Amino acid sequence: MTPEQIDELEPGRELDALIAEHVLGFALPFKGRGEFDTFDANGKPVLNYSTDIAAAWRALDRLRVIDFRHVTLEMAGGCWRCILQPYNQNETFSSFGYSAPLAICRAALKAIAHQPS
Repeated sequence: MTPEQIDELEPGRELDALIAEHVLGFALPFKGRGEFDTFDANGKPVLNYSTDIAAAWRALDRLRVIDFRHVTLEMAGGCWRCILQPYNQNETFSSFGYSAPLAICRAALKAIAHQPS
């Protein structure tokens, strides 16, 4: 996914599933095109990362422990902005959203997409 595509993602089960799979490393069962399971392969519910601030912070905490030295969440011009700065890169990853959880999820996906393999 390109950064532009990530910035177009809206809150909902698709974004929640992307966070669960790519940021948190959960294995999600495949249901079919456009269908997103609400449970991971171990039967645990996929949280509402894109709409629930507590769930979004869980994803950020996971990133912070593993890869990131600095996380900023701020209100900017009527929108929320999340900025992530990795330990091993000079680059930062940021995204805006009309809610804090949306900004967090978008920035997290951008950061994960650019991590070295």
